[in-house]
Amino acid sequence: MKTNNLKNINHILEKEIKKYDYLYKNNCLYNANKNHPRYAIALKLLKNCGRVKLVADIGCGRCIFFDMLQERGLQVFGLDPSMVIVNSKKSPFVIRGTCDKIPFADNLFDIVFCLDVIEHIPINTEVRTLKEINRVLRKGGYLFLATPYKNLWSDLFDPAYF
Repeated sequence: MKTNNLKNINHILEKEIKKYDYLYKNNCLYNANKNHPRYAIALKLLKNCGRVKLVADIGCGRCIFFDMLQERGLQVFGLDPSMVIVNSKKSPFVIRGTCDKIPFADNLFDIVFCLDVIEHIPINTEVRTLKEINRVLRKGGYLFLATPYKNLWSDLFDPAYF
C-alpha cells in the first residue's frame, strides 16, 4: 500500500474515532438501545450455531450487545477503536483496536459479530478487514455481519464516504 494512501486511511480512521468519542461522551450514540432489532436477530441466529465457547464483538461500541452475550454465559471479547469507550467499560475483555489489525490470535473465535461497523471503515480497507476477521475466526466458525441500508444519516455522518 502506498504511503500517501495509508496516511489518508489513518486520517479518516482518526476522524471516525474522534466522532465516536464525542458521541459517546455526549450520550448520543444511535445504537444505545438494547431493544434494537439487529440484536434480536443476531441472538436468534446465535441459537443455531451449536456449542459456542469464544465470541468476538468487533466494533463493540457501548458494549450493549457485548453485555447481552455475556448475560447468556458466553465468553466475549470486545474490540473498539475508541479509547473513551474502552476506558468506560473497565473490562479486561474490551480492548482498543481496529478491525483491519485485530489484536487476537489466529483461529480463536467460534463466532465474530461485526454489527454496523463495516460501513465506517475507510474505503479500500474492506478486503483487509474481512481477511483479518477470517484470520481470527476458527475453521467452521460463524461471521455475523450487519450494515444499515443507505440513508440520509449515513450520508451525512459517515466520514469514510465524504
